[in-house]
Amino acid sequence: MNAFTFPTVETASSDAGPLLEGPQKHLGFLPNLLSGLSNSPATLASYLDLSKHFAKAGLTGIEMQTVLVVASVENACAYCVAAHSTFATNLKIDPAALKALRQGAEPPDAKLNALATFARTLVRTKGHVSEADLDRFIAAGYTREQGLGVLIGVAMKTIGNLANHFMKTPLDEQFAAQRWEK
Repeated sequence: MNAFTFPTVETASSDAGPLLEGPQKHLGFLPNLLSGLSNSPATLASYLDLSKHFAKAGLTGIEMQTVLVVASVENACAYCVAAHSTFATNLKIDPAALKALRQGAEPPDAKLNALATFARTLVRTKGHVSEADLDRFIAAGYTREQGLGVLIGVAMKTIGNLANHFMKTPLDEQFAAQRWEK
């Protein structure tokens, strides 16, 4: 039995309910991850704040989803790989690129590959990227500022990925078509 509850906007605590309203309205449903995070309003607020800041990191929607899929694959989070694969598909990512990202492989687009490699390296090395890693990222057309922005996405997904592991978050039906297993 799972000790975590997955409240609705209406049944969440008075601190968490208002935080859930925006995502539910924006997405048309309340993802179980956010519902589960509402068990800790501070954690939910932190996750949502990171998401807002990540949106300002200077990456396109597909690039942001690339970072989030890569971090989720690296952290073996089936829920978030499915969720962000769905969002990336909705943004019209190249299916071959998404397939590669989900497999931990190199997407065919050179710039997207540089981003995925940089994000993967950040996670695997716990931020100990070499100057050569950073140079390859910048040579692909990104900036140092965007490199720091990638950290926001990795931090956000680390919260979400690890929370999903210990909350045993059930996959939403909206993400079922992108189900993923390591």
